This record gives sequence, structure tokens and C-alpha cells, in this order.
Amino acid sequence: MPVLPWLPSRCPLVPAFRSSDEGIIEAIHRIAQGLFASGSILWPTPSDDLLPHHLAALDPEQAAALRVLSTALSQFLTIKVVVGSDLSPRLTKRGFLMFRAEGKRKKDLAYAALYSLTALLSLLMDPDFHDDDPDPNLCMASG
Repeated sequence: MPVLPWLPSRCPLVPAFRSSDEGIIEAIHRIAQGLFASGSILWPTPSDDLLPHHLAALDPEQAAALRVLSTALSQFLTIKVVVGSDLSPRLTKRGFLMFRAEGKRKKDLAYAALYSLTALLSLLMDPDFHDDDPDPNLCMASG
């Protein structure tokens, strides 16, 4: 497996986490938390926190992307580990942590970002992945 220096040194994608979809969900929560905490993943300033002239400088695509990312960030901030009345974490039948959005909040965009991160890490951790594309324009829009 390639060395990914920006991943936590003890990546939780161990066999137990690969045993079910619940394991992947807990693992990506742990990985994402570590990447955010270390500054390896940066998130743009939410649109509500930007000055009006900064918002006005964005083109329509950037403004739309910022609105989606701002919503995803607000959803991330509401996701918590489910705990019981004794404040111990509640586990699934397979022994993994359970997560929920506080209150009646949604977490669909936050989970879309987590699933995208899962896909990216899966690609980068693939031993057959090579970042030596012979045609650098292959993924560029033609024009």
C-alpha cells in the first residue's frame, strides 16, 4: 500500500472495519476527524461568515459550491456519537459506533462528503494506483 503521509499514522481501516458497512462508516468518521484536526483537509469559510464584497467576487459556480459546502459543514457540526443514558457510546449489533445528527437536522450533504472521501482514499490506497497519467489533458475539458 502506498504511504500517505497525510493519513493518521494508525489508519483505522483494519479488517474489523472492513467487515460491514457499519465498520466503514465508523472508520471514515475517525479518518475524517483526524484529517480535519490535523489540517490535512481544509474547508472554505461558510458563506454566512464572508463579507459581502467577498461573496460578490465569486462567480456563480463558486457561489453555488460555497453554499453546498457551507451546508455540509453545518451538518458535520451536528453529527454526534449516539450515547445511552449512562453516557456510554451505543454500538450497533456488530460493535461499531452509532452516529446521528442532533435534533431534527439532516446529514445528507455531510455524508456525501464522507462517502466522497472514502472513494478518494480507496483510490489512493489501491496498490495498483499510479499517479503518472501519460496524457495530462485526459481529464481536462476540451475547448
